Amino acid sequence: MRVNNRIFKHKKKSYNRWYAPIDSMIFSGEKVLEIGCGRGSYLRELRKKGCYVEGIDYYNIDDKSKLKIYKVDLECEDFPMKDNSFDVVLMVETIEHLVNPYKSLREIKRVLKPNGRLIISTHNQTNMFMRLSFLLGKVNACNDVSRQYDLDDDFGHLKGHLRTYSFSILNRVARKEGFKISRNLSWFAINSTLFILPEILVPCFSLHLLVEYRL
Repeated sequence: MRVNNRIFKHKKKSYNRWYAPIDSMIFSGEKVLEIGCGRGSYLRELRKKGCYVEGIDYYNIDDKSKLKIYKVDLECEDFPMKDNSFDVVLMVETIEHLVNPYKSLREIKRVLKPNGRLIISTHNQTNMFMRLSFLLGKVNACNDVSRQYDLDDDFGHLKGHLRTYSFSILNRVARKEGFKISRNLSWFAINSTLFILPEILVPCFSLHLLVEYRL
């Protein structure tokens, strides 16, 4: 739930936390592709909102709601979609699970319509809590390198991160494939409230990076 343009309330489940600000970035009638959609929980919400939705994931997901979810190896396979076919592509907590994100970014560029948007969310490796954990000699769970797939998770998440990102590194990777920042909604959370941070505070204080790109 949006409180104002820079403050969002969310329910307790982490799913709602990640997607709360994204709801304000997607509009009824848009064609949306989610990369790493898991069981399609958010796709179902977008469909209720009036969006046309499709999804891609690394694993075959048995989906009973008849969503179009395709099994694709994001490291090496092409997407089964036509050129210039989507208004929005989402990568929510997905890019950190790819050793090589460039193949997917090139495919995203291909399937996006002219002036389409790419929305990426990922954990911020350089936030102050991560820095403190390294200083104390602790390894954060986000650095657990694993391709284990947690099918007991309601949303079907990969557990381990294969790459980690700071704000500058994420932007550098996106720029390499021709994407430019359109909007930054990276956030800091206190209990069930998300605060969108000014860009100058993002590297140190943002818990999760949330950036919208255009070509």
